[in-house]
Amino acid sequence: MTGEKRGLTRLRNIGIVAHINAGKTTLTERFLYRAGKQRFMGEVDEGTATMDFMPEEQERGISISAAMANFDWRGFHLNLIDTPGHVDFTAEVERSLRVLDGVIVVLDGVAGVESQTEILWQQVRMHGVPALVFINKLDRGTSDFEASLISLTERLGCAALPLVLPHKVDGEVVGLIDLVEGVSIGEQAGDPEFWQPSRQAVIEACADYDDSIMSDFVEGVAVEPSRLHRALRRATLAGPVVPVLAGSALLNRGVDWLLTAVCRYLPSPVDRPVVDVERVTIPVDESAPFCGLVFKLQFEGEADTEECLYFVRVYSGTLRVSESVQGSRRDAPVRVESIWRVHAAHREEIEEVSAGDVAAIRADADLVTGETLFASGRDVSLEPVSFPTPVLSTRVEAINAADVGVIAAAARRLCREDPTLVLGEDEETGAVLVSGMGELHLSVFGERLAVAVGREIRLNPPKVLMHETLERTVTASGECWRHLEGEQLSARIDLRAEPRPGLGPAVVGDVEVGDAALAKMLRRLLRIQLRAGLSGPTPAHDLVVSVTGAQGDLRGPRGEAVCGEALAIACRKLAGAAGSVLLEPYVDCSVACPAETLSWALADLRSRGARIAQVESGEGRATIRGELRLSAVLGYTTELRSLTHGLGSVQLRPVGMRSVQGAG
Repeated sequence: MTGEKRGLTRLRNIGIVAHINAGKTTLTERFLYRAGKQRFMGEVDEGTATMDFMPEEQERGISISAAMANFDWRGFHLNLIDTPGHVDFTAEVERSLRVLDGVIVVLDGVAGVESQTEILWQQVRMHGVPALVFINKLDRGTSDFEASLISLTERLGCAALPLVLPHKVDGEVVGLIDLVEGVSIGEQAGDPEFWQPSRQAVIEACADYDDSIMSDFVEGVAVEPSRLHRALRRATLAGPVVPVLAGSALLNRGVDWLLTAVCRYLPSPVDRPVVDVERVTIPVDESAPFCGLVFKLQFEGEADTEECLYFVRVYSGTLRVSESVQGSRRDAPVRVESIWRVHAAHREEIEEVSAGDVAAIRADADLVTGETLFASGRDVSLEPVSFPTPVLSTRVEAINAADVGVIAAAARRLCREDPTLVLGEDEETGAVLVSGMGELHLSVFGERLAVAVGREIRLNPPKVLMHETLERTVTASGECWRHLEGEQLSARIDLRAEPRPGLGPAVVGDVEVGDAALAKMLRRLLRIQLRAGLSGPTPAHDLVVSVTGAQGDLRGPRGEAVCGEALAIACRKLAGAAGSVLLEPYVDCSVACPAETLSWALADLRSRGARIAQVESGEGRATIRGELRLSAVLGYTTELRSLTHGLGSVQLRPVGMRSVQGAG
């Protein structure tokens, strides 16, 4: 039964996010099993996980692409997105959070909050998505529930409120206690005197959101669980309170309680209406005009017969097969050819999808990630999905020169699926260049590309992708004269560039020309130029560049060619006038190693120019945290394993761009 048939208040669009290897895909598999969606419990390590259906995921034992599932739980319908945990695939999390109403953050109960958890939490908070936390892996003898709670407060700064308490005997978790209901699972419930203070803390937190609970609490009157549930929902939706549950996904402990908590505390689509770029609220109403957002693309089938599925979150109205809608990136209407309810690698064709729900469509147009679809005559634009800047680049070498065209076509499809992959071309050789988020990201791209073309390819060693910015605000003009097809053409373009530290990739600001079609063309040409670079092959960064004037022969294809040259000249003048500055990416690194190898790992990091921020050692393990150039850690994993007898590991977190001149 679909979400719209149940009513919007019993629909949940949720995601699961976590640091790599925290157990989120295992948890998803348990959800599907407990909900009766599948008769087996898929295992990541055995390559049988339903949600890790890509060959690259099964081979590596990690999630690479966000995967959808849908299932019912006790009268609710859940659309769930299982996201990757590796930092190289952060964009998959970003576009998922853009369309989700709630999220489960999974912690490894042994490690607590880890480096990628911090990145994910920043994304969750930036999107304002209400969250639950599940402390996993409590079946392990080295797990520490209390330390994990402390890390939530100290490293994430969240108001963590435990609703489930593990009961330990001789260091082993033998039971779980539901502090709201006052019930337990497992061999022993433990002494109520042990867990009653924690239940009192829950009641106190709920009292801030329900005056009657406050009154009863002060007077010593018992508070029924149903009232606590209602107050906890209000607290969770408001944001300050983050309910914390616990258990072991591997052993299927605490999973049912977590699913029930999702339905009780996380929002329905009604609780989170979206606003467009003009800050106008879109009504969550299936009878209103249609509005939805394309947040993910997925190609299916063989290269010569493949089709593209566009994943759409519907915010209002109803979308039906054979209907035509408008797209924010095009003038012609888009016809919906089919609609699909997706569950991992499987899909079921449906006739319509309504407000609040998520589905995939096929269409007669090439849609893009972040494109708004809307009913004809409505003209609405939702905030597009934003992505981080690529930091590494590699060249794709074809074994056979005749394969270059086939490789380029397949690479374009993969880059359409993943907007953090940016395609380019070597001007001298015509070879395919691709930029991405890290070594693993590019390696997976290479594997998928080889499979897509059915040919052997080779990726050159990756290089750090430098960027370019300006020191100050500056204006410049570019003029171009060309003789084309017997006609003398000219164009003059005036630009203004303003530095915006921390902005990210350069963006086009105002385009001050009266003609809408001309403004659209200039905006497109300037975007292309900024990606190519102001004065060289380095993308512009931390800049807002506006067109302040345009004159000359600007119409038609020939006018576009002249405009493009004038823009390139103006950009070179901007760089020359303001003094361009090269930027390079920096990362935070967290290195874990045996304590006896700490001095070697530390010396090696310092030799790479790392600024060491923290060193911790205890119980035979050590952790080093610091910051350094991304270029200094290319291939570092192999060296670290050598230094630590194969027992060291490193986690990297992008921290932004630094001036090459100012780097030290």
